[in-house]
Amino acid sequence: MDTPVLIAGGGPVGLWLAQVLSWYGQRSMLIEERADTTEFPKMDVTNGRSMELFRLAGLAGPVRALGCP
Repeated sequence: MDTPVLIAGGGPVGLWLAQVLSWYGQRSMLIEERADTTEFPKMDVTNGRSMELFRLAGLAGPVRALGCP
């Protein structure tokens, strides 16, 4: 297997990094130690800059829909 970038961790930062690398045509492999989801979120606050990044990825609407009222 020839993967130039290995990303350790499937939290918000690891997932975002994998997405950004793919936009630039860079192959990567993301590994996560857990096989299932956690009951304790890795991200519990979304600030303005995070929402800018979600908007860039086309995800601002779905993120807002899942947020607290």
